[in-house]
Amino acid sequence: MGSLQATEALKLLLNIGKPLLGRLLVYDALSLSFQEFSFRRRTDCIVCGDHPTLTHLEPENDMAAIDSWDAQQLASTLSGGNIDGLVMVDVREPYEWETGRLPGSLHIPLGQLPGRLAEIPDGRVVFICAGGVRSLSACRIAAQSGRDTINLEGGIYGWAAAFGPPPAP
Repeated sequence: MGSLQATEALKLLLNIGKPLLGRLLVYDALSLSFQEFSFRRRTDCIVCGDHPTLTHLEPENDMAAIDSWDAQQLASTLSGGNIDGLVMVDVREPYEWETGRLPGSLHIPLGQLPGRLAEIPDGRVVFICAGGVRSLSACRIAAQSGRDTINLEGGIYGWAAAFGPPPAP
């Protein structure tokens, strides 16, 4: 596939051969076959039409309110006493929560979060999970409801690597 793409680029740059303009080449690896489809540019296309309306890319709206902090940034904020309006929500499962948690964090498992958003006090919300993936999902859920969110990158694992495991209850 890479060789085909390079060949097409060279044909365009050198103005030689018949480039794959207005055609789509489809490769079927299972049957080791190619198919070619012809198409025309749509004049009403919002990207490449005669009057394009989509002229630049913008981030998804729900991602605009999501920040990411590492363990050091969170620890610095917590130790600096600059925690007014900061709420920590741990979205791990109950068995994970019982092994250790950051003091002062609320526990709302990710699967329950959409129905329990109202339980989170006003302010910026730091979502925490084991490795930072579920907390990013939590950020997206909360951001869609207009909340200002922060994802703890690396989650509890990142915290443990920097400061040791959080205390168990």
